[in-house]
Amino acid sequence: MAETRDEFYVGYLPMPAGHLRFVRIAIPLTLWILVACGAVIAYFQRSPGDAVWDQGKTIQRTGVLRERPYPHLVFESETTTPVFLVEQGKRGSAPRCKGLDGTLVRVTGWKLDRDGREIVELAPEPTAIERTPGEVPALSADRDLGSVYIDGEVVDYKCYLGAMKPGDGKTHKACAALCLTGGIPPMLVTLDANGGRQYVLLAHESGGPMPAWISELAGEPVRVSGHLHEQGNLRILYVESVARSH
Repeated sequence: MAETRDEFYVGYLPMPAGHLRFVRIAIPLTLWILVACGAVIAYFQRSPGDAVWDQGKTIQRTGVLRERPYPHLVFESETTTPVFLVEQGKRGSAPRCKGLDGTLVRVTGWKLDRDGREIVELAPEPTAIERTPGEVPALSADRDLGSVYIDGEVVDYKCYLGAMKPGDGKTHKACAALCLTGGIPPMLVTLDANGGRQYVLLAHESGGPMPAWISELAGEPVRVSGHLHEQGNLRILYVESVARSH
């Protein structure tokens, strides 16, 4: 009977033929399996949305500044969506905008937008908000749409519009809570009958910003009741009560 010998690999000697055949098959196969697994995982990931944060260059916007419930610019045309103003990082712009309510201003900063909603993250220079000569245009009054309740998810406006991807859901809860505590406007994202996203700004029933406790509900499905107003194409819900929904 012929003697058989097991191949034994020694690092400083050439690799045995059997080992070499195995490696030539196993390594490419393993790599292809990893690529396939990555593709499957990516395919089933939830889309973070089409939000954009353009940090490449600053932009300017000119409009009438309103301080309440959160600083934002409104425009003569009702079809132009109000532009909200925030600071760099997780901070709202209320301190810098104080005393400018109802004045025509030009702001400079970086744009974040999603689904036609826009935020300007103000540049750090003092000239990022400047009074602008000119007549303040006549703006239409808010429309009172009555008492309602709306189901949706609480998000922070800045991250949802592009500062983070994703800017919603449980994975973003801790970040959103910090943003809301820092003065970033809270927004309720809800779905209409056709599955399209609708956005409702949340404000306190007194007309000011929401209290800090709203941060505890970030990333949560909730039912919010209150008085709904419409400012151009911006809807604001002056909140009377909020409850987690299941």
